[in-house]
Amino acid sequence: MGDNKAELAFGSPTVGELGSPVEAAGANAGIVLPRWQFDGALRIQTSPNFDIGFVFDYGLDKGSEGINTDQPDPDNGDVIGAGVSTQYSIKLDDKFQLGLAAEFLIYSIPYVEYRTCVSNCLGLQFTTIQKDRDSIPVVSFGIIPSWKPSDHNIVLFAGFNVRNHPTIEKGDVEIGPDLFDEDVEPGPSNVVVTAGIEFSFSNGVRGMAYIYQEVVRDPVVYRPTLGLAISIPLAKMPPPIPQPPSPVYY
Repeated sequence: MGDNKAELAFGSPTVGELGSPVEAAGANAGIVLPRWQFDGALRIQTSPNFDIGFVFDYGLDKGSEGINTDQPDPDNGDVIGAGVSTQYSIKLDDKFQLGLAAEFLIYSIPYVEYRTCVSNCLGLQFTTIQKDRDSIPVVSFGIIPSWKPSDHNIVLFAGFNVRNHPTIEKGDVEIGPDLFDEDVEPGPSNVVVTAGIEFSFSNGVRGMAYIYQEVVRDPVVYRPTLGLAISIPLAKMPPPIPQPPSPVYY
């Protein structure tokens, strides 16, 4: 947070992509991904090394795309996430810091489900369509080392975080109790590596550009993606380290 005791942050982690995401091998995932995502946070620094943030993510339904061509589009609203994050920085020397970050959000995720009865249908074969939303927790933990060159208003950082990826089955046969299973699931853990640069201005405003890439890819294979963010100060105090926002998935 630089010299800011409190700040407002805004950005988009999906400014540019080096190719469209695709389904991971064997994933059987019917996921639709927002092309445009925006996030915001109110961060408060409670000590020189620790801050807490109230975070909000918003993924637009307009322009979203499925990872498979043979799946329906939910078209029943945007994906919305809200929660809290914490960051703690360990000063290694005058130039290097080690940042530890954790985040917990609840996402409201739209879905559509087509069900066709093929057995014990009372003599009829019928299809029902259900459009609804599920609330899914997303938890992430990250380690972000950073380096600040002498007499410069820039910080370079790189690191990784571990984050679960919500998912839904593209196709399945449901029998008996399976009919009442949850539709959207919290999904498997993914590892995402990040690198970027932060600029600090004399008025306390900070700008950030970063690129990230998954190295554990389940259920979606993503291409390297560029994100941008800006932080506006509300009050002053000395820093922890920069922490890039995390992408929204649904």
